[in-house]
Amino acid sequence: LLGHGNPVVVALFWLLLAVAFFITSFFIAKKLFDTLTALFYVLLLEVGIGTHLNGLFQAEANALFMPAFIFSIYRYLQTKRAVYLVVHLVVVAIIIQLNIGVGPSLFILSSILIFWFVLRNKLWKHLLAFFIIPLGLLNFIIFDLRHGFGMTKAVIKMMSASKLLVPLNYFILDRVRNTLSLQMIQNTDQLSLLIVFIMVIVFTTLQIRSKNKYKLLYLLFIFYYFGFMLSTITSKGILLIHFVFFLIPITSLWLVSFISGKYRMIFLPIVAIVFLFNFNYALSNVSYLKSSFMGKHPDSWISLSSVAKSVIREQKGKEFGYFVFSPDSFAYQPRYAMIYNFKTGAAKSSEYTKEATTYVIAAPPPPDNIYMNQDWWIRVLLKITSKPVEIKTFPSGYKIEKFNLTPEEQKIPFDKSIELGISFR
Repeated sequence: LLGHGNPVVVALFWLLLAVAFFITSFFIAKKLFDTLTALFYVLLLEVGIGTHLNGLFQAEANALFMPAFIFSIYRYLQTKRAVYLVVHLVVVAIIIQLNIGVGPSLFILSSILIFWFVLRNKLWKHLLAFFIIPLGLLNFIIFDLRHGFGMTKAVIKMMSASKLLVPLNYFILDRVRNTLSLQMIQNTDQLSLLIVFIMVIVFTTLQIRSKNKYKLLYLLFIFYYFGFMLSTITSKGILLIHFVFFLIPITSLWLVSFISGKYRMIFLPIVAIVFLFNFNYALSNVSYLKSSFMGKHPDSWISLSSVAKSVIREQKGKEFGYFVFSPDSFAYQPRYAMIYNFKTGAAKSSEYTKEATTYVIAAPPPPDNIYMNQDWWIRVLLKITSKPVEIKTFPSGYKIEKFNLTPEEQKIPFDKSIELGISFR
């Protein structure tokens, strides 16, 4: 609302939220352990989370709330104070709002833990805190009620489906790889991941058996990490990044926790190596963004805006119609870019309309299938058979095809299946 749909303003919001995340993460780690551990924690987060900020979206943003998630439940189990339980459930509600695919699993895990704790300590009044969840999800509940429980039915259907979307061996291998990786090291070999995983598990076991003062915290690391990974068997496909991205703050805190104890000299080099691996990946990512993404990649906002502005300059305030083609049919990004830029540029544009001047704005085909282009789409679905009077190609691969249509050609209806009913606020 504040940015009126400007993605630059949205990016600044994510940046400010990330800064707040790094600051609060430092103080949470310092409260749990010490200053040195907190500094290493933030360093790992900066190279683990920071590299994704340029493309962060709400389903991944739940990672920014995970330090508060683990800290609040830890303090509640330590102190039995209801205020920490309330904070924890508020964070859970936020996570569900951000990622409906992850939030319910964490809610179930926390509920099991909280009910066990309440039952053991007879803290019955604390169960009233669970009313926070329906209040925090009121928009979901109202939406579901108004739309015939569509979301609920979809969840039940997904949970009850027995057929995997990928071969069984690939499904198992994907879960094993994701579990062993601890979501900690970017782009490294499997052996390195396995070594770090084994060391973390072995020394966690030693810490728990020695009755270390952080025993409860280590038990929480194990409970939530392996509990969530076990819950992913309900998902029938491979685990996409937004299903596991939120684990980075938890596993990073788990790793740096050993720095504060007697195993400091063992884990300082390990943490340093993990940091260097991820730092190198971050540098490569920044180099890629500068050399091959900004203004050159189809998903770059600079690329998309340049396409829209080219149309605006050419039309000079004259009316035109346009259609946006994308191989994936939905065309979320290019459609939004055109709508936003045409609106802010005061262009007299009409989407899904054939005018005397009509543009087809076409995303490039995927590299592995160059025939998934706009030619058939224009001819068969738009029912435009005349040749474009102008074709302009951009460095990103986008094309603008300009058509001058006769009154008769404008009256030929296009196939309504291309209108997917997706609107942007």
